[in-house]
Amino acid sequence: MDSTTIRARLEHPAAQELLGPDAPLARIAFVAPDGTPRVIPVGLVWQDEQLLSPSQDLHTSHPR
Repeated sequence: MDSTTIRARLEHPAAQELLGPDAPLARIAFVAPDGTPRVIPVGLVWQDEQLLSPSQDLHTSHPR
């Protein structure tokens, strides 16, 4: 998939509803190595032709 196709899909009204500033948080769920379930809230926003994540800034400013 090329960048033009990706941009067109992200600008579709349904994608805008899911990625807009009022969108609900998505959640990533997985099972940890010790067998316990984990759920992580993930917020993404499509703005000015960029997919932004608030947590992205935290990782950049506080790398481990």
